[in-house]
Amino acid sequence: MLPGSGPAPGGRRHDAEEWVRLLIDSIKDYAIITLDTTGHVTTWNSAAEGINGYKAEEIIGQHFSRFYTDEDIKAGKPGRELFEAARVGRLEDEGWRVRKDGSQFWANVVITAMHDKDGRLRGFGKVTRDITERKHSEDAIRALNEQLVQLVADRTASNADQGEQKRLVESLLQNLSDMGVGLLLSSSGTAESFNDAFARMAGYGPGQGPLPPLAKLIAPEYMDQFRERLAARVAGVGDVVIQEWEIIARDGRRIPVESISRSELIDGQQHSVAIVLDITSRKKAERALAGSQARLQAIIDTSLTAIVTMDNQGVITDWNPQAEATFGWPRREIVGKVLADTIIPPQYRGAHRAGLARYLASGEGPVLGNVLELTGLGKDGREFPIELAISLASAPGGEPLFVGFVRDITTRKESEVAIRDLNTELQIATQHKSEFLANMSHELRTPLNAILGFSELMLDDTSDRYDAKTRQKFLAQINSSGKHLLSLINDILDLSKVEAGQMTLNLETVSIVDVVREVLSIIEPLATKKRIRISADVAGAGQLDADAGKLKQMLLNLVSNAVKFTPEVGLVTIEVQRLQNAIEISVADTGIGIAESDLGRLFKEFLQLETGAGRHQEGTGLGLALTKRLAELHGGDIGVVSEPGKGSTFTIRLPLRPADAALRAPIPAPATSGDARPLVLVVEDNHQAAELLVRQLDGGGFRAEVALSGTEALAKAREIRPIAITLDILLPGIDGWDVLEQLKRDEATRDIPVVVISVLDRPELGRALGAMDYFVKPVDGKALLARLSEYTFMSRVGTEVTRVLLVDDEPANLQWLEGVLKPAGFSVISAHGGREGIDLARENLPHLILLDLMMPNVSGFDVVEALHEDEATRSIPIMILTAKDLTDDDKRLLNGHVAAIVARRSTAATDLVGWLNRLMAARRGSTLDSRAG
Repeated sequence: MLPGSGPAPGGRRHDAEEWVRLLIDSIKDYAIITLDTTGHVTTWNSAAEGINGYKAEEIIGQHFSRFYTDEDIKAGKPGRELFEAARVGRLEDEGWRVRKDGSQFWANVVITAMHDKDGRLRGFGKVTRDITERKHSEDAIRALNEQLVQLVADRTASNADQGEQKRLVESLLQNLSDMGVGLLLSSSGTAESFNDAFARMAGYGPGQGPLPPLAKLIAPEYMDQFRERLAARVAGVGDVVIQEWEIIARDGRRIPVESISRSELIDGQQHSVAIVLDITSRKKAERALAGSQARLQAIIDTSLTAIVTMDNQGVITDWNPQAEATFGWPRREIVGKVLADTIIPPQYRGAHRAGLARYLASGEGPVLGNVLELTGLGKDGREFPIELAISLASAPGGEPLFVGFVRDITTRKESEVAIRDLNTELQIATQHKSEFLANMSHELRTPLNAILGFSELMLDDTSDRYDAKTRQKFLAQINSSGKHLLSLINDILDLSKVEAGQMTLNLETVSIVDVVREVLSIIEPLATKKRIRISADVAGAGQLDADAGKLKQMLLNLVSNAVKFTPEVGLVTIEVQRLQNAIEISVADTGIGIAESDLGRLFKEFLQLETGAGRHQEGTGLGLALTKRLAELHGGDIGVVSEPGKGSTFTIRLPLRPADAALRAPIPAPATSGDARPLVLVVEDNHQAAELLVRQLDGGGFRAEVALSGTEALAKAREIRPIAITLDILLPGIDGWDVLEQLKRDEATRDIPVVVISVLDRPELGRALGAMDYFVKPVDGKALLARLSEYTFMSRVGTEVTRVLLVDDEPANLQWLEGVLKPAGFSVISAHGGREGIDLARENLPHLILLDLMMPNVSGFDVVEALHEDEATRSIPIMILTAKDLTDDDKRLLNGHVAAIVARRSTAATDLVGWLNRLMAARRGSTLDSRAG
């Protein structure tokens, strides 16, 4: 990097240069400047302005040769000095220099080469001191020597007293105190005579004792050098020698000095007359400059901007470390190569050469001073986007030198593309959302209008205008519209949960035949109305580990779409194919089909395709999007093949897990051989324990079927439909807790009583998950048989009317629950909120509490906690009836404190009554046990 040769991108370099400028501006006696590798001024302190007469803005960027005399320039001295400094590291010179106004001064100049950590030349530091006065002193000494020589000659010729010469020199030295420090040395290095200024410098002024021998004043590390040069001086009479050394003052301080000496014959003996200058300030300035140069060089070397310089021939002349990282070329390989042939892609090289030629011919450089975005070429052939700023400098001969500041902007460009694509997607999503809201407005209002319209007709019918059949028809319409509205809302909420990553799967062993059968029972009325025949080829479909509700939802979406988009008297076909590692469920129709151009948009949220003449079918446009998300949640996918005018085939592909592979066909129910005894499913992985239970059951009048794993238990429970299940918890693969949860979620098995038999003493968790009873091993066979016997006649146990406490803050919910439970024979107590629910529970001690969770002030969770802490209400079963999607934390809070949790949106009146009867039958059976005991 060439400091000051052009504006560098970013503020980091600017701040560093400003700091360096402030530092060196504080040094007033030395002109301290820096040069680039070609000799152009890059920094300039205030002392340089005072000594040379130029302001910084006048001189920065100019070549330093203007400080030399015409004779020196013609002799090539500036270039030689830079070359020599670069070669040996440091050059010191004295000579005449030229100020801005043309006047000349005698200067001491030190030029130091600056290298980076890899040894590459980065520029030069130049320290200049105006020593015109010292020059005059030297001239005076020289004149003095000449006088001494003449005096010696005269005195020798006349046989004068030789001691007179030495006394004369001593007198002259004392008179030089105003110009420097005079010192007379003998050939042995002993100070034979010195002036008062030298004594004061060394700390031996008046009253401070005699000056010690010179050997004790010179710092030890300089002694050998001093003696060598002294011998050289003595041997070469008349030669002027300049050297730096240090004096150890009386107080121990080390004083750097510079001596200018000349050897002469005095009184027939060789002596050295020297002027000694205190250079403490100069040394301090040099150290400060060296430090600032090191810091500046560190900033340059750690710059995140690649800096490349090129001469007027297009050849690379400099290359910083970041350029190496950006383009992959080491400096030693790239410097001296043509820039166009190395870092510019071939397709742009012609334009680069033409631009360079145009500038050299006309001076036109439209790219100079501007920031451009171009394409760079790495050493490995990779092309990548770069940002380039070019500034102009001058080579030593005045030729133009181009300095480029380069940044690799690949990451920024990728981010820009990503943001652009995201904005496009957001615009499309916003458009789809707007279309969805417009469609949803219609979709929601349609069932709402039906509900409100038919309910208003019935409410306004005060004269019994409508007969019972008509009123029943109105109620059916309200019920149908309400279910449709709920379905719309559920689709929206489900998709939102999937998108938010909050949808979880409740995997269980699912009978595909049962799922297809349920879907057909739902869709059959619509198909019959349109005279569409549905063919289901699912023989041998077997079972699959999946979320039964989600699988049913996916298949229902596809079948309902097929019926919707198929004209009357059409055909819809459902086929299932088992592959080695997957199962494919296909739904084909003979409908309108889908254009190939629309297939890519088919599974987008809130998007409906036109069905012809610019019309859309009724719907939210969420069904297929949700189906795809649910399939992906199972680890599968969905595909479509379609031909406009002939129909479409949608295929859900779901992976088969290892457990599924063993279930390629339905498990047949075990042969009973005419045995009419009640059948119990024993779930136990320990063969000895299983055999014991089977023998106990056989002796008590039960048949037994054994399942050795959780997966096998789920499959057999669906196939053989036992009157009860005994369940161990510590099972391989799926443990007993998961088995219990899946049994209670499955419509086909949720009514089967489950008795947990385990070494784990966790009855509260078992009952919370739906177990009717819990036995800790070793189990009492008689107690187990007694409990199982009760399950065959639970509905007949007990005659007491069941009191149910309803706790809900919504009056409409309470009214509906009362209307469901009272006709079923339950005694109902209603509490409008959590606080009232706690009070009524303690006051009435109901047999069962039906509780909503989402209530203001005192929530359902608070009610559960309060009742559990009260000994009088702790044993009352609590059924949670809520629309809230319970989190894992919610379930942990309720665990062991509630008898069941039922989702409000999926609970019909008959389902609710069934749940309550089963819970109360189990409770009564438990009560009988305790009484019998």
